[in-house]
Amino acid sequence: MDIYAEKLRSLILKYNIKSIAPSHGLPILDIPKTMPKVLEGLSAPYKKLK
Repeated sequence: MDIYAEKLRSLILKYNIKSIAPSHGLPILDIPKTMPKVLEGLSAPYKKLK
């Protein structure tokens, strides 16, 4: 999962993304504050397997 998280981070920086509108759920308007929590949640199951 880390490779995908790193790619997402690089795209956010490259394109200067200001908000993210997921297909479900609420939009992410404060990317610097919210994305670390999202990425932590996405990678949590994989870290438990190590």
